[in-house]
Amino acid sequence: MLGMPENANFGMVDPTTDGCTQYQIDCSPPGNTICFPTGLKAITPTSTSVSIGTDFPSSSTATVTCQKDNTWSSGTATQITTVYCDFTQC
Repeated sequence: MLGMPENANFGMVDPTTDGCTQYQIDCSPPGNTICFPTGLKAITPTSTSVSIGTDFPSSSTATVTCQKDNTWSSGTATQITTVYCDFTQC
């Protein structure tokens, strides 16, 4: 199971052609806070801070996809165990 972040909206999107589940994740800072940027990060076996989102001042969005080995990926990040919102630049 993928660890999901607080302050995030997420929903299932259409599965991949081979049937793997995908989630669209959107991180938005609380209230009307503007961050430069808002970040969506992943934890993998080799890193605790892999940027996976498309970052904007008010949100960051990414799609994570399950893999046949029961791990998750997003873009070039693989074996994702947890995703989190990064609001350190607020």
